[in-house]
Amino acid sequence: MPIAKPPAMSRHVWKSQGRTLSRTYQRTDLLQGIHLAASLPLFVGTLTLVVQVMARLEVIPSMEFSLSWALFGGACFLSGLVGMLVQRGRVLDGDTRTLTDWWGLARPMLRDVLSLAKAGAVEITRESKVHKGRHGPRLVEDVYEVHLRVSNRSLLVDRFLDDPEEARWTAEGVSRLLGSDFRDKTVSPPVLKKSRELDESLGQRYLRTGRLVPKPRRPSACRLRCLESPEGLEVRIPRANLANPWKPVGSALGMALFLLLLLVFVWQESWGFSVPTALVVGGLMEARATWSSWQARRLTETLRLTRQALRVESTLYGNHEIPLRELEDLVLRDVRGDKAQREVQIERFFPVGVLCARSDRGQACFGGALGLEELHYLQALLVERIVELSRPV
Repeated sequence: MPIAKPPAMSRHVWKSQGRTLSRTYQRTDLLQGIHLAASLPLFVGTLTLVVQVMARLEVIPSMEFSLSWALFGGACFLSGLVGMLVQRGRVLDGDTRTLTDWWGLARPMLRDVLSLAKAGAVEITRESKVHKGRHGPRLVEDVYEVHLRVSNRSLLVDRFLDDPEEARWTAEGVSRLLGSDFRDKTVSPPVLKKSRELDESLGQRYLRTGRLVPKPRRPSACRLRCLESPEGLEVRIPRANLANPWKPVGSALGMALFLLLLLVFVWQESWGFSVPTALVVGGLMEARATWSSWQARRLTETLRLTRQALRVESTLYGNHEIPLRELEDLVLRDVRGDKAQREVQIERFFPVGVLCARSDRGQACFGGALGLEELHYLQALLVERIVELSRPV
């Protein structure tokens, strides 16, 4: 079966044009610092020049024009404008097999070129970082990094915050251009592919390689309802009631009561001002936690697998449909690491994680309410049926 041509990556931060991938960075710590430092002289210079122009045109008779102040304003304006135009980018060229870092004013001026002649596999890894505000809830940020093996060392191509799909699209683009092996180590089982296999469907890959299809073993305490039909398979994941949405509400009321007593007896505020203020502040502090608890409580999902497509209907992730000829991977994304730190994130309620059906056009996630044995069973069941439905009629 011929492999379909991959779609252009125009909707992503890395842009595909011919045999190159490029990205102009808009948000990095260094660029943000440069632009922040440049914004003040730009503002001061603009204000000074406006005032001096008004004085020159005698808009305000009492204001006198000053050449020194005009020169000062012009210098501030130009220096701030130069700082705001500073940009940075990267270009990966598949023909010359080079990675170029550039700096410039709206366009490349300084370049640092690295040879990728000895480039090996491209890998995706994940690192979790815990953030805790002084008075706010804790949350976990998952940083997905794309690395390229070059001459026995690891080169960081890019990193993405809480965006595994952007990392995968970028890594696949690098793999296509360089002919490098693709490795995604952030999911289970790890995805290991040759560059020529990137756009091959999951079912066709099993049929071509002759790999053993996993045998689904239904757990003794399995809540899945599987319904067979002439069209295919329907799987219903019932409501699991993962969380108690009233628990955060209790915390919010406690916070509101504490703030109310503080306003009335310490700061001597009136009851008319203190009561609504305490309720609003307490509610806002717990709103995110309450919303994620409610989402976890009402989570239900239905999967429909036919010879044409896999359709997922989820109260959390919405409705998605992936044609079987485009479905490339069915993997488990484990979120158990640092789960206790995800105080306002719905993932803290998941027993294990979610299954992800992935294609070049997007992904469909499901199974957050299931335990590990149930997830493995559902994964094996879907893979078995996908391979069966992918056989020639």
